[in-house]
Amino acid sequence: MTHGVPHVQMVDREGSSLGKDADNALKDMYVILWRMVSCMENQENNNLNHRGSNHDLEGQGKSEMLKNFMNMHPPEFVGEGDPNKAENWIRNLKKILKTMGLNDEMKLLLATFRLENDAACWWEMIDSKWTTAQIVCTWELFKNEFNNNYIPLSVKLKREDEFLNFKQGNLTVQQYATSSHHWLGMLRTWYKEKI
Repeated sequence: MTHGVPHVQMVDREGSSLGKDADNALKDMYVILWRMVSCMENQENNNLNHRGSNHDLEGQGKSEMLKNFMNMHPPEFVGEGDPNKAENWIRNLKKILKTMGLNDEMKLLLATFRLENDAACWWEMIDSKWTTAQIVCTWELFKNEFNNNYIPLSVKLKREDEFLNFKQGNLTVQQYATSSHHWLGMLRTWYKEKI
């Protein structure tokens, strides 16, 4: 067993080995499955800790920040595959965090506190990857990683195309202006990511 992975070998019906590529694929699948189970266990432990404690975030200042943050009713994100929900979550969260006047460390801490279920597992894997690679987790890096994961490039390109072909048509001037502001806000966010 290497690093918690048992020795595995794929064989056909006659018992002949299918080769190293098949063995490596099976080993990779086992590692992924092990990580998913570990992530689910960590999430369950986190949920139990959140229910059973006062959300102790190392010190009175952070716990006070958390209390103020929660009083603003920040949305939680569970990681569904709907890009609109992801966009709305990050937009609403940024508004709350900006209002609170927090530094980037606290923004990251509070934002990730509102991730649940699949999104929490996703964040644990990203955080672990960054820690292993000795990458400093920043608010900007989190937002980019979040957007890249939950708002696929295909969706961004489709919306960019829709914006470029957007016409007033039967819309009133007010409806057209409102729609234009919506499109421009999304595109501004996406282009900032690319820079």
